[in-house]
This record gives sequence, structure tokens and C-alpha cells, in this order.
Amino acid sequence: MEATAVFQLPVPTDFIDPEEDFVTAAARCERLGVAGQDTENMAAQREIYRQLGEHLSRLLPELNEPIPLACREAFTVDTRPAAPPTLNCDSDLLCEYCIALSELLAQGRMPISIEDTLQGLLGDLLRLQTDLISAPRWLRTPDGLVPLV
Repeated sequence: MEATAVFQLPVPTDFIDPEEDFVTAAARCERLGVAGQDTENMAAQREIYRQLGEHLSRLLPELNEPIPLACREAFTVDTRPAAPPTLNCDSDLLCEYCIALSELLAQGRMPISIEDTLQGLLGDLLRLQTDLISAPRWLRTPDGLVPLV
């Protein structure tokens, strides 16, 4: 009698690090979104989107917190950026959009064509969110720092 092969799902386990800064957390969310799009195994995909929803829910409360003084240098530039990333909503609403999409995709109860479209939208929103979160906030001038936002 032959034994039936058991295959493990290739789901990346992405643990939430409470010490992680919000820029790193946003980049992690973007990577999970890409992993969800790239995964063809439906069960693995659902698990990735479930993890993404958890990470986004953890990120959401941090988005309107002031940037710590110790981190300001990372958000300071010497020349004005050409054009900031834009979407006509604030970062917490954008994060809520991403949470809603990740929860829908985790359930998997929709036609494949709609799921593919929503995966693309989620990926675009996650890239935009990462760009917005990591965008410069201050311009260094001879007179000191000038807010860009």
C-alpha cells in the first residue's frame, strides 16, 4: 500500500514585531501583498491575506502618530522631491481600504476575474501606502528644517 504524499503550503510566516517601526511595517505589508498575488495555491493565498490583514491592523493606529525626533533625519532631504505620491485620502483611510481588501481576498468567495482585479488594486494601494509612509517630511535649508507636508 502506497502512502499518500502530503504537501506543505508555501506560506511565508510573517510574525508581527512590536518593536518594528512603521516604515518597516508598511514595507512588510507590501511584500505580503506581492506574495499573495504571486501565490497560485488558494489556501496559501488566503493565509497570506489573513496575515496581511493582521499586519495592516497593527500598522493603522501608528499612522497618525508624530515621527519621533530620533527618526527625523531619515525623513529629511536636501532637495525638494519632484512630486509626492498622491491619493486623495489620508493614510489611515488608505490602510482601512487595504484591510477591507485583504479580508475579502482572504475569504475567497468571488469570481477569479474579480479576485485578480482586487489583488491588483490591493497591490497598488500597498505600494502607494509604503511610498506615502516613507516619503520625506522635511527639507533642509540654510535657515533650518522646513516641513514638506
